[in-house]
Order: sequence, then C-alpha cells, then structure tokens
Amino acid sequence: MNWSPNERYRRGDDIILGKDVGNILEEAIREAKERILVSSPLIEERYVDILIKKALEGVKVFVITSDDEDNDGRFIASVAKYYKEEKLREAEKDVAEWKFRRRRDKLVMAGIITLFVVAAMLAFAISFYFTAYALYLRALAGGLALLSFFYYFFIGKKKIKEAEKRAAIAEYLFKKTSESVKADREKIKSNLAVLVVPRTKAYVHAKLYVIDDRAWAGSPNLTPSGLHKNYELLMEIDASKAEKKFMELWNELIEILKSPAVS
Repeated sequence: MNWSPNERYRRGDDIILGKDVGNILEEAIREAKERILVSSPLIEERYVDILIKKALEGVKVFVITSDDEDNDGRFIASVAKYYKEEKLREAEKDVAEWKFRRRRDKLVMAGIITLFVVAAMLAFAISFYFTAYALYLRALAGGLALLSFFYYFFIGKKKIKEAEKRAAIAEYLFKKTSESVKADREKIKSNLAVLVVPRTKAYVHAKLYVIDDRAWAGSPNLTPSGLHKNYELLMEIDASKAEKKFMELWNELIEILKSPAVS
C-alpha cells in the first residue's frame, strides 16, 4: 500500500510524533522561570540534575515518579538531605588532614630537637671524663646545640607555620562550603517537592509535563531514550487544565501513600 501522509499529519501545531519529540520539552524545562510539574515513571540522572538546578534557581518543581530500581528519579526525594555531601566530606577531610600534619610536625620537631639537645648534653658531660677528647666533645656538643637551633628556626618552625596556615585555610573553606551547601539544601527543600510512588501503592504510568504557562502529555519518560531515541507521541495541552489535573493526582497520591499497601 503506497501512501505517504502529508507532513502536517505527522507534525501538527499541537502534536509531535516520532523521534526527538523531547527537544521542545527539554528546552522548556531548561528555560523554566516559575514552575515545573513532572509526572514520569522513569527519570534519568541527567534530568534529575536539571530539575535540581532549576529548584536552586528558585523554580517551583513538583515531581511524581516511581520507586523502580532502574529509575534514577527515585533518589530525588532525598536530594535536599544529601546534596553535595561528597563535596562537604572532602572539605572536612582536608581540615582533618592538615590538623593531623600540624600535630605531626610539632611532635617531629620536638623529638628531633630533644634528640639534639640530649646528645649535646651527653657529649658535654662525657668531655669531663675523656679529657684527651674534651675539645672535640665540647665542639660536638656546641655543634649539636647549634644544629637544634637551626632546625627549630629554619626547618621545624617553618613546616609547622605552613601546616597551621593550610589548616586555617582548610577550616575557612570548610566553613564556606558548609554554609553554601546548607543554603543550597534549604533552596531545594523549599522549591522541590517529590512523590516517589511504590508499585505496592499505585502504578502511575502517566507522563505529564507542565512548565510555566505550557503543558504537554504523551508517551515519553524523562529519559534520553524517551525524549530523543524512541518513537514517541507528545501533545501540547491546555496548561491550566493540566495543572489542575496534576494537582488532583498529587493530592490523591498523597492519600494513597498514607494508606496501607495494596496487596
């Protein structure tokens, strides 16, 4: 059967059918200024990062997703608690490392100076018993005393001062990092709301996206394959109606999540 549909039947003003249906959707999410409402069973990591970034920019983000093992989106619910945790631990690790180096350098310096001083005193004391070598022993004692002086002022003290400086910098950076992470977590907490729905409660298969004053419904998940590789259907719909339906679903799911699991 030879029939080639006119392009307008494949790509109308409101409907997109084919690959790369998510171009318009991804662009809208990246440029969102006020709100992003997402219902998608699967959300890939790169889009989780984008949604977090938008929340940090002050955009109100609501997400409905599943708790499936292959869904990166299930972790978004705890992001406010663990955001930049690795960066915070690295900064804390630097503080601990430089404090340890400072203590170690102080102990090493004290040990070496003690060794020089004891050796000098011992050489000086022995010089009274071995008078034939008294001159050499006393010269050795003086040299060791001078060496301890040199080590303290030109090596040990310098190393300790450097360690103290680096420890102070590390503590300052840790403080600033902590303040920054805390502020970011507060932004995420105030701007990002997530419902992760277990299949034991309900299986939400709906894909709905409301972004500022536009909205789309269709088949693609918020994944690279859904938005760019698979043949998918995406339809632009009335944003006010879509928002109303999304919030109805949101409130219904909240009640379902409070109830006992469905067997």
